[in-house]
Amino acid sequence: MRILYAFLLRLHPRAFRERFAEEMLAIFDEVSGASGTARLLGDAVLSLIRQWAFRPRPQPAVASVAQPSGVRMFSSLDIYKPRRMALIEGGVLSAIFFWAVAFAATNGGHPLKLLGTSLYPRSGLLKGTPSSIEIAPPEATALFSPPAADPWFDFASRYFKIIYVLGVLDTDHDYVISAPEIAAAPTALGHLDLDRDGKLSAQESGFHIGAGQFIRPDLLQRFRADFMRANPVLAALDTDLDGQISASEIQNASAALKRLDLNGDGKLLPVEVAPESVVRKILLHGK
Repeated sequence: MRILYAFLLRLHPRAFRERFAEEMLAIFDEVSGASGTARLLGDAVLSLIRQWAFRPRPQPAVASVAQPSGVRMFSSLDIYKPRRMALIEGGVLSAIFFWAVAFAATNGGHPLKLLGTSLYPRSGLLKGTPSSIEIAPPEATALFSPPAADPWFDFASRYFKIIYVLGVLDTDHDYVISAPEIAAAPTALGHLDLDRDGKLSAQESGFHIGAGQFIRPDLLQRFRADFMRANPVLAALDTDLDGQISASEIQNASAALKRLDLNGDGKLLPVEVAPESVVRKILLHGK
């Protein structure tokens, strides 16, 4: 504790230390008990605050400079630093003065009129009429017709989901079988072979019969064959017309699909893979 007390004395101004430090340290050594020690430490802290904050520090003497006779010289002002308490008092007085000016400007006499309008006039606002603030109607109106729907896109978005072969060939889902997708057709068709028998049945190609319906085997076989023939892509792949796409037909799928490219652009558009009845309907009616 003595070291701490000596450190607090060391923080005092030099003039104070030279006059009182030894005496205060001697008094600290004579005090016994924790309460007396704590009281002296607190007194040292308060003394340190008073010496630096409220007591003016002596100004260094400015040496006088002898001036030669008959020669004019400029003289500099003495080095002066205002007391901290004087700065605090000046700040408080300035704040009170500005508050008084603001209070007198807003509450004394008539309030200032601002350049603003309102339908409900009150102090500080001018009265305005509804016509002065109403939004004027536009001078011109632009009408835009909605873009025409693409009937082929609407058809393909549903048809490619029904015919599983088209859905698996269209890997980028743009409803166009591009040249790279035609070249990769054998690999893509292999993903539809769910029973791993090396060929695609009508069911694996998209043929579907409602659950719980009983159909004679001969009629079922007929329906499967009609389904394969009615869809151009399936008909092109099922070259032997047996109602299924065999392993050899899967391997030759790329060549079979190229025969559907009527315009020779290297890809298959929805119009080239759609049934003939759908093509006639869209071309005639646009839907």
